[in-house]
Amino acid sequence: SFVAVVNATCGSANTVAVAVAPSANLCADASTPAVTTTPSQFTWTCSGANGGTNSSCAAPRTYTVTASVSGGNGTATGGGAVVSGSSGSVTITANAGFFTLTPVGGTCGGSLSGTAFATSPIAADCTVIASFTSAITPSVSVSTALGGAVSCTPQTAIGGRSTCTVALNAGYRLASISGCGGIASTALTYVTGAINAPCLVTAEFIQDIPTVVPVSGGLWLWLLAALMAIASGVVLTRSGRASR
Repeated sequence: SFVAVVNATCGSANTVAVAVAPSANLCADASTPAVTTTPSQFTWTCSGANGGTNSSCAAPRTYTVTASVSGGNGTATGGGAVVSGSSGSVTITANAGFFTLTPVGGTCGGSLSGTAFATSPIAADCTVIASFTSAITPSVSVSTALGGAVSCTPQTAIGGRSTCTVALNAGYRLASISGCGGIASTALTYVTGAINAPCLVTAEFIQDIPTVVPVSGGLWLWLLAALMAIASGVVLTRSGRASR
């Protein structure tokens, strides 16, 4: 008598990434072998019959990346189920006037590039927690409001710089501008140092004094004589001669 040799075949659960150990569709013959759980996958063996070959089967294990925001002022979306050993993706977007604080919080680890946060390779359920802070615009102090005004832009990133522009009023000039870690100067455009906290930019204006050209003693005497001559109706020429 003879019996058929049956080679085992994995069922449809093979290679399908799941979060919990599969319990159905393990083998093509509908048998339910024991499933072994490891950090990266679930494994089982389908046994052949009558000298047939066995078949090793496995399903990748998934973990959950949970994204959230602490304190508002932005959003964090994405995450979800991620295959063990792979990187999860979360989109972190700050509201207008706010920046994303780094490093990003949570237990997943990873790095932020623009608004895209890529987690470290996943080996357990983990979290991504985004936090945001408002942009900092330097405060401004001027020595006299009559001299002009200074306006500064908000920083463009945490630890970024601000650009301040000086507008002068007529009859005044900028003596100096400094503060917020920038290099003091007399230029009408001033760039701060890296800003991580509120700070103050100070500008000093001074009034322009007309330049007086020195007049020689002889010319003074001539001018005095000319004025006296004009007062008496006589015009004094440069040569000293009088004419009416």
